[in-house]
Amino acid sequence: MDFKYLIGIILGSILIFISCEENSRTLGGFKNDYECITDEHCREGWFCNKENLCEFRCKNGFEDSDRDGICSIICEDGYQDNDEDSTCLPDCTTANLTCDDNKICIDSSGYAVCSCEQGYQDNDGDNHCEMSCEIANMSCGTNKRCSDSSGLATCVCESGYQDNDNNGSCKESCYNADLRCNENEYCSDKSGNAECVVDVSETLGVGCSYSDTNSKNLLYFLLFLIPIFFIRKFYKRI
Repeated sequence: MDFKYLIGIILGSILIFISCEENSRTLGGFKNDYECITDEHCREGWFCNKENLCEFRCKNGFEDSDRDGICSIICEDGYQDNDEDSTCLPDCTTANLTCDDNKICIDSSGYAVCSCEQGYQDNDGDNHCEMSCEIANMSCGTNKRCSDSSGLATCVCESGYQDNDNNGSCKESCYNADLRCNENEYCSDKSGNAECVVDVSETLGVGCSYSDTNSKNLLYFLLFLIPIFFIRKFYKRI
């Protein structure tokens, strides 16, 4: 083997070793699970523990259990700090909560509270847990689906369908019907069926609207004017 080639391999190996040693000193402080031998291999404020891993130095009563540089308070058995606000509060084992039907105790928020069991909901906020659509097993009809947003699992019309006449059947709404109405007409599904109706406001003029009340008022006004017209004609002849 060429002597110069051998020298090159030896020098390259030395450089790689030095580079790795420097990386271990630098990276050891940034990777919380990086192996270390002494505290010098760890970032400032971290130390090399008995497992030869860099660990953050927490004050008494706290620990860096996840080795992520975040100190968490050490709570006694039966207490928790799940919201990580450094306050230990009773967990569900010691809170002694009596939860209503379909509720269980949870303390994941940092407080032990009664919450609806899986498959139940309190969407109306009345503090009663009712079955959600997940377990209600409702058989809804055509163009219907289950919804529990009201707090009770019920069948409602699918998007694009309506039951405006409340007859229990979901029919296409104007959004879905794709009706092509004539000029001065528009689609309306107020009756429970999507249909073209005359736009009376266009017929009567811009700014006018039509209703039964308006038509009655117009009739009363005309009945009031007619007698006045004849009375004035009568007095002019005299």
